[in-house]
Amino acid sequence: MIHYATRIIQLAALIGAISSAIYYLICWWSASVFLRRQTASRSRPALTEATPPISILKPLKGTDPEIYECLRSHCLQDYPEYEIIFGASDPNDPAIATVKRLQSEFPANRIQLIVCPKILGANIKVSNLAQMLPFARHDHLIVNDSDIRVESSYLRRVIAPLADPTVGMVTCLYRGVAAPRRPVNWKAACALDWGQPWLSAAVMCNSLADLNRSQTISLTTTSWVGASRTLA
Repeated sequence: MIHYATRIIQLAALIGAISSAIYYLICWWSASVFLRRQTASRSRPALTEATPPISILKPLKGTDPEIYECLRSHCLQDYPEYEIIFGASDPNDPAIATVKRLQSEFPANRIQLIVCPKILGANIKVSNLAQMLPFARHDHLIVNDSDIRVESSYLRRVIAPLADPTVGMVTCLYRGVAAPRRPVNWKAACALDWGQPWLSAAVMCNSLADLNRSQTISLTTTSWVGASRTLA
C-alpha cells in the first residue's frame, strides 16, 4: 500500500514539474513575440501626438508611505490641460490634509477634493469613483491609486495609445519600491511575490490585465457612471 502511495505521489510531482516547464516555455515564447511587436511598433511612423484634456480620479483611504510625494508627482505633469479629483468617503480621512497641502502649493492647478458620503455597494473604492465622476470636466479619464508615483511624462505616455480608435482603455505595469527607513515592508514583499506570476501570465495572454493601479479610459461620462455603479 505504501509503495503504491509513493508511486502516486511521484507521478503527481512529475506531472506538476512537466506542466510547469511547459507553462514557462510558453511564457518565454510569448515574451519574445511581445518584444518583437514592441520593436516593430517603434519602427512605424509616429502618429501626431494628441493631448486631449484629462481628468485624473484618485480615490483615497488613509495614508500610504510617501503619500505626499506620490500625489505631488501628479501635479508636476508636462501636459497642457488636466485636473486632479481626489475623493474620500470619510470627511476626517487623514489623506485629506495632504490634498489641502497640494492645493496650497499648486494654486494654478485644478485640484478638487470630493467627500463621497454615499455607500453605493460593497466596493468602497468604486463607490467613491462613481460619486467623483460627475465632477470631472473631461471625457478622458485616468484612475490610479494614491501610492502611485509617476514621472512628468506619465500623462503623455498613457494617453498616446488612445489615438488609435481601436483602443478603449490603457493600463501599464508598475514597479514596487520599498519605502526608505523601514526595515521590513511586507506589502512590497507580498506584491513582488504576487507580481512575478501575474506578469508572466499577462505576457502569455498578450495582454496587460487591469490591476486597478492605473487605467486610462476614453468613455462618455454616462456610460462610465453606469459601469461604476454596476461594479460597486
